Amino acid sequence: MEATKQQTQTHFVLVHGACHGAWCWYKLKPLLESHGHKVTALDLSASGINMKKIEELRTLYDYTEPLMEVMESLPQGEKVVLVGHNVGGLNLDLAIDKFSQKISVAVFLTAFMPNTVHKPSFVIEQKTRRLISLKSCVQPMPTVYGNVICLATDLTDHCGRRRRTTCRCIAGAVVAVIAWFTPLKSAKASISLRRTIVMSWTSSKPASIVASEITAASESSSILSWRLSSNNRVFITLEVTLTSMFFGPKFLASKLYQLCPIQDFTLATILVRTGLLFLEDLAQANNFSNKGYGSVTRVYVVCNNDYATPKVFQRWMIENNEGMKEVKEIKGVDHMPMFSKPRELTTTFS
Repeated sequence: MEATKQQTQTHFVLVHGACHGAWCWYKLKPLLESHGHKVTALDLSASGINMKKIEELRTLYDYTEPLMEVMESLPQGEKVVLVGHNVGGLNLDLAIDKFSQKISVAVFLTAFMPNTVHKPSFVIEQKTRRLISLKSCVQPMPTVYGNVICLATDLTDHCGRRRRTTCRCIAGAVVAVIAWFTPLKSAKASISLRRTIVMSWTSSKPASIVASEITAASESSSILSWRLSSNNRVFITLEVTLTSMFFGPKFLASKLYQLCPIQDFTLATILVRTGLLFLEDLAQANNFSNKGYGSVTRVYVVCNNDYATPKVFQRWMIENNEGMKEVKEIKGVDHMPMFSKPRELTTTFS
């Protein structure tokens, strides 16, 4: 943050989190502007009033395109402070990796913050493992050994309710269909977005066993084709359903907006849209680079009463991320500090 004080005017680019839009910055934007700063609050693709439909998105880059356009349009020599909230941290990462020379500071506001050691999906995978209680596996589905495992299981959601849903394990991490963000209207919960991906790995099992396992799984799963090379390298082409999510009013009230004014909670129930986590895309993406992502000053803002991304997980991301410039903490705020304590958040950015 100290780098921004050297400028008479700081240009803040605000990136919203999952299912939200630029509207969530309506309190923070005028406060920053009243301090003489320039503020750009944008809608990511298929978010807020952006006209794209969620069915048109296939990758995180598709979703991040409006931010990339803003960064591309910046005048030569201008540097901005990027602020990403929640899943918006992943959008920041793409912009940082490509436009590192245009960014003075990247601020992660209780946001997903990958490192350069692991794939971009790693932080989401870790949160899934740590926060979701996997109960008994009640109806196992056929298994593909290696990178993809499918099973049916009972999940205990954040509100303590048990739900039957389907999990997919990609690259060794359990990825849950976000069915516990309820109550949901069935139309919003059942968006069918499919993508074809290719996975490969070297198996330690005999070729005959690998072949029989994949053949058995192919009969009732979405494997389009597969082949086994002479050195036991397995190649699988499969069709996956992209993981979509929607925040229902009970989840919004109890896990995101529990300390926010009722007016802001009501606004959210009206304006949130179905979103994507892009888990399948991120699991196949390359690590962010040290030259790009690793070269930019990063600041993390911890929200200590965040029930969606608990403080312990925020601290875990900080500890597993080299090159952190500064860590700030706002006390008495939930997952949405731009609503619950906008003035304190403004002070944190100064």
